[in-house]
Amino acid sequence: MEDTEIVSRAQKGDFKAFEELVELYQKRVFSFAIYHVKNKADAEDVSQEVFWRIFNYIKKYDSSRKFFSWVYAIELNVIKSFFRKKKKHFLVLNEDILNLIVFHDDGLLSSDDKITLFKALDKIDIEERNILFYKYIDDLSIKEIAEIYRISEENVKVRIFRAKEKIQKILGGKKNDG
Repeated sequence: MEDTEIVSRAQKGDFKAFEELVELYQKRVFSFAIYHVKNKADAEDVSQEVFWRIFNYIKKYDSSRKFFSWVYAIELNVIKSFFRKKKKHFLVLNEDILNLIVFHDDGLLSSDDKITLFKALDKIDIEERNILFYKYIDDLSIKEIAEIYRISEENVKVRIFRAKEKIQKILGGKKNDG
C-alpha cells in the first residue's frame, strides 16, 4: 500500500487525499476496533475517533515512520480511552462480530475455531493480544510490528513466542505451528 504521496497531500490540507487515506485504512481500523470492543456501534465510534485524530494531527505525522504504524498507535490510544470511559472489559464475541473482522487466514478456520481462539486471546494481556492480531490476523511483518511499538524485531519475536505459548496453554496445550 503506497500512501506516502497521499499522506503528503493530506498534510498540505488536501481533503480529497484525506478521504483516500480513510478509504485505504477504514477496513483495517474498523477490524481492529471490532476485535477489541466487540460491538459494531462502538467499533464505528472508535473508528470515527481514530480518523478524526488523524485528520487533526496529520501535520504532526513523522514521515520517517510508516503511516500505518502511526495510525495503529493512534488507534491503540483511542481503544484504551474507550475502555477507560466505558469501563467495559469483558465483551461477548459472537459470529456476527467475527464476520466484521477481516481475516487473512484463507478460510482455514471455522467460525467456531475463531470464537475459541478469540476467547483464548481475551485471557492474555492486551499488548500480547495486539501483537498476535497484527501478525496473524492483519498479516503484518515482524518489521512492521516493531515499527508500531518502536521496539526491536527480536523483541517482537520474543513477545509473539511468549503470547503463543500462553494461548497454547489456554487451549489445552495444542501445538500451533503458525
